[in-house]
Amino acid sequence: MSCYSVSSEPGLRRRRRALARRLMLVCVLACSGLATPRISAQDAGALGPTPANRSSIDEPVLFGTRVGFQPTPLDAPPIAARRADDVTDELTVAAVGDVRGLSVADIGAGKGRHVIALSQEVGSAGNLFATEVSEAGCLSLTAVVADNELENVTVLLGTKTDVSLGENTLDLILLSDVYQFVQLLDGRGGQDKHAFLTSLRRAVIPGGEVVVTYVTSSELRNDDKRQALLENTLGDFSAYGFEAGRRWLVESPLWAHLVLEFRLPEAGPASEPEYMGRTIARTMHWKGAEWLLRAEREREEAGAMMLEALEVQPGWTVTDFGCGNGYYTLKLAQQVGPEGRVFGVDIQQEMLDMLEQRAEEAGVKNIEPILGAALDVALPADSCDLVLLADVYHEMSHPVPMLAVIRRSLKPGGRVALLEFRAEDPKVPIKRLHKMSRQQILSEMHANGFVAAGSFENLPRQHLLFFGVADRN
Repeated sequence: MSCYSVSSEPGLRRRRRALARRLMLVCVLACSGLATPRISAQDAGALGPTPANRSSIDEPVLFGTRVGFQPTPLDAPPIAARRADDVTDELTVAAVGDVRGLSVADIGAGKGRHVIALSQEVGSAGNLFATEVSEAGCLSLTAVVADNELENVTVLLGTKTDVSLGENTLDLILLSDVYQFVQLLDGRGGQDKHAFLTSLRRAVIPGGEVVVTYVTSSELRNDDKRQALLENTLGDFSAYGFEAGRRWLVESPLWAHLVLEFRLPEAGPASEPEYMGRTIARTMHWKGAEWLLRAEREREEAGAMMLEALEVQPGWTVTDFGCGNGYYTLKLAQQVGPEGRVFGVDIQQEMLDMLEQRAEEAGVKNIEPILGAALDVALPADSCDLVLLADVYHEMSHPVPMLAVIRRSLKPGGRVALLEFRAEDPKVPIKRLHKMSRQQILSEMHANGFVAAGSFENLPRQHLLFFGVADRN
């Protein structure tokens, strides 16, 4: 991350001219009836009723200033709205809402068309970060900041896959006419878009918001294209843990403007997360790791038979995803031999410490522990012949980004082996939350770009299903 500093030379005469221009503009707008008033939730139902409680919209609501956040079902249609003027830049600032004293980022700020207004909105007690992905763009933004003496604005150099704004630093992020370009990053197995959304989520504080706006006349006036744009955006942000709020379609004779609001849920007690109708189980705590090494496990699960069914070859690179203390990791290391390697991935450092201790005691040197996180794992791209998920997928708190990580880690022709206790069999003595049906597994994997590549159903208690990547086999 690079920060572009600015040095401004105070100029009383210049400031007076700028103030005079602002006053003249306000007078012109007021006299012409184009000034859009700030409206409160009491005045206009926080920019009109939510889609959830509007069965039909006869007359578009007036889009003033966005007030607060209202959770809204993903399948709710956008609110039809209008503006009292045709100034698209002012609409974008109005969509941001009341941000006085907050830390705000304008991602892909371009030539700074919103920077001056947003600087005024956050005020002297707030901070505005304006990012661009090129040094030329940053220099242009820096000139805008210097010319207008914006002391609360910091210009930052980011990348197309990283907003470069740290962790838990922002109250609100604005993506104005930017996210459609992020969606184009869905190539290369989706890893670029995954990286962008992961960095975006990391930068927002719990309870913080993201406002996405589109100004694209041709696409937004086409019902099918607009719906696809809505579904893709809502799907992306929901998959990365954001709560969907209201969305507005603001139209005028000259343009169409789509506004969406998202919020990162507050930390604290919450209902159990779900994915595709399935309640996600909580991760097994490292203090229960001894259960993974119980003497009767081979008799109960036939692990040796499962490992044989994997058909691991010497020299392969294999990932034991959710490896715990290494029950299967050490066995896989023996299968790939000294010329191969095994990545042992877990989100608990204590589990990896136990794995390393067991590997050292066994004299195994071809295991590489990797500490993961709920949304990302530093697995090398195009590196794995096989990724094993042994009784772990059902515990992934964020399946979509994790499957994107796994997808990009596979070599062409690489496979995923997914092992889960059978939900169809009531005799399997495992809690229901820790079981999955064959159909549920297939549905979730297909929804994330995988295709079925075989199965092994001779294990006493578990499904073993194999998958490849849809566009790489």
